[in-house]
Amino acid sequence: MYRSGELHGTQKMEIAGENLLKEYFPDVPISNILKFEGLANRDSLPYIETYGLGKLESLQTVLRGTLRLVTAEQFFCGADWK
Repeated sequence: MYRSGELHGTQKMEIAGENLLKEYFPDVPISNILKFEGLANRDSLPYIETYGLGKLESLQTVLRGTLRLVTAEQFFCGADWK
């Protein structure tokens, strides 16, 4: 069984292999304008050291996977571009 380990909002999360396409992160905080959700596809935690991201405790979110724009409506209508 494949497992994916992620860090989301300083909380470690694990997703069992058979649930990788069923479970997702509804809000991945990478933009103040656009809203993204994330779908894990690998164990993210080993990449913290590989890419020299610092200590696990100092990171807010680490996700290795697919990002998906929640809605294009906010991109075309009503976005605050200041």
